[in-house]
Amino acid sequence: MSTMVGMNLTTMRELARSFQERSNDLNQCTLRVDRLSRNVDWLGRDAENFRSEWRTMRQQLLTAGQALVTLHDLLKAQVDEQERTSNEYAGGTGLPSPGAPLPGLPWDIPFPTAEELGRALEQWLFDGATGLQDFINSLGPDAYTFLEWLGGPKTLAPDDLTALVPGLQEGIGDAIDWLDTAPVGPLPAAQDWVRDVFGFQYVPDKDFYTTNENSLQSRLGYMDTYDLFHKTLGMDLDKQVIEFNADGKEYRLELWKGSYASGGAYGGEIGLYTRDPNVGGVEGLRQAMNPEYYSTAGEEDKIRMVQTVYDNNSDEELFTNDSEGGGEDRKHFWNLGIRTDVSREPESLGQRGALYVEDPEVRDAMLTALQHQKDISGVGIGANGEIVYDWGFSK
Repeated sequence: MSTMVGMNLTTMRELARSFQERSNDLNQCTLRVDRLSRNVDWLGRDAENFRSEWRTMRQQLLTAGQALVTLHDLLKAQVDEQERTSNEYAGGTGLPSPGAPLPGLPWDIPFPTAEELGRALEQWLFDGATGLQDFINSLGPDAYTFLEWLGGPKTLAPDDLTALVPGLQEGIGDAIDWLDTAPVGPLPAAQDWVRDVFGFQYVPDKDFYTTNENSLQSRLGYMDTYDLFHKTLGMDLDKQVIEFNADGKEYRLELWKGSYASGGAYGGEIGLYTRDPNVGGVEGLRQAMNPEYYSTAGEEDKIRMVQTVYDNNSDEELFTNDSEGGGEDRKHFWNLGIRTDVSREPESLGQRGALYVEDPEVRDAMLTALQHQKDISGVGIGANGEIVYDWGFSK
């Protein structure tokens, strides 16, 4: 939370108006470039390739512009509602307690529970064990090639688009912070629901968001297919995949760092996943039917993970997440740390990690696998027996 906007009505109206203005600027810029691309006297294969890529980028820009309009409408509605509510309570000087229903308004919105949403997502992702993957495969090889291109380095990242509009990335970060803390209307109920279902929580003394170990994501495992949707979901990330075998299981350790929330935040992640031939139930079925599916690390495989995200140019440490959200034993399958601030390119960030693995066989196999990653340096054993590494270090 680089800047807490709070609930100053004037400030929030200005922020909402800024979203609308920036949307107009982005749309006008898109239309001008589109007009030039159609009218320029340029023929040949290169021209055709450019126009093809521009059509995709044009749609991304228009989508970003519409997202800004949506944010404007949301903020304006909330500001109008707070103003009305403030005038109803104590002559305009008081506010209802957080989460309290407001007179005459249908705030009793029936949010789906974590269990209900989890079942719905699991059905969509894994119906027939490989639902999403089967659907993509059914579209033919071109569909998967398109998704790889969409998530690859040749397409504009969301933060590249939002960077075109001065002040937009700061505004996105401010909006996230405000939506996480707004004290009136239906938002407290929605905030509680998001925290319960997705496990997101803010760590105020360290100024970043993380997740607890009972989040919805803990039920969905991990597949390579997920990474193809990063840009679609507003992320621009570098990743490292480390795979190894130990104790009769296949392990997948994955690292990420980069931009989140379409340029309104940055950070990093460490995730640990397994494939166990002896596991039964739904997880066993998913693993048997889909060779790329890994379950999130279970209680016996969770470890304490520490990541320090730092500036890769100055070596300045930005923040450290020492298994926040991991419970009393600080063990987790996923160490997530995201700070709302202006976007940072993935290559401008580094991640130093410390992995506390108690099983000697798993620790040795993980250590060996990390030592073979060409982009990871400083791999070794720390003072307390933990595995340490440095990803992104440059001098």
